[in-house]
Order: sequence, then structure tokens, then C-alpha cells
Amino acid sequence: MDDELTFESLGKVVKKSKNATFIEVDACDLRRALTKLRLMGVKRIMTITGVDNGTDIEVIYHFDKDYHIINIKTKIPRKNSTIGSITTIYSGAKLFERELAEMLDVQIEGNRQPRNLFLCEGSPRAPLRKKENGD
Repeated sequence: MDDELTFESLGKVVKKSKNATFIEVDACDLRRALTKLRLMGVKRIMTITGVDNGTDIEVIYHFDKDYHIINIKTKIPRKNSTIGSITTIYSGAKLFERELAEMLDVQIEGNRQPRNLFLCEGSPRAPLRKKENGD
């Protein structure tokens, strides 16, 4: 991994190993952190993961740079869950954002293709969301 990549400048590094780094970023700082990551030479987004943990939605962006996995996590509220699109920074995020919206009912601000990828008409809405009682 390149020595010039200083992940601490992106957010709070919560775990770092030889092959992976985990960074937490406030949702309001996400675009700044990802723009900086892109300028650091990280050009490949692998996927976006969303997790409903019962109190909020965790959104984790996974990147690859020279076989080192960079995971940037942010949290958004379960109610009115909205996050800005990152496709102007990483165009490869388009499909991942659509999946996040479809499976967890996260509104992606700036998403120009909000239609479903996987679920057909009549399917349960947001199947990966926990029920209100935490199940």
C-alpha cells in the first residue's frame, strides 16, 4: 500500500490491517472524504453495503487500491433515511446506490435512475429493513 495514503485525514480510522482499513465518517463529511480518497488515487469502488442495525442505517462504501480494501462507513437515521449520491465522484456507484435504495429504502439525493434493479412490481418494499419492533 502506498505510504502517501493517509487515511486519518479522511475520518476516524477504527481498524487497520495489512490488507484493509476501516474508516468512520460523519454523513455530512462523506462527499469531502470520498473526493479526497479519489484524489489520493483510489479509483475503484467495489460495492456499497447497507445495514439496518435497528437504530440507524449504516452505509459502507468499499474501495480497492492495489489489493488493499478501504471501507468507509457512515450512519444515517432510519426515519427519513437520505444520503447524497456519490456518482459524480465514483460513477461506478450507480448500480450500488440503486440497490441500496431498493433494499433498504434509502433515498439517494441526486440519483437519476431510481427504478428497481431486482424486485418486481408487488414485491415487499425494503426487504432488508428491520421491522419497527427490532426483528
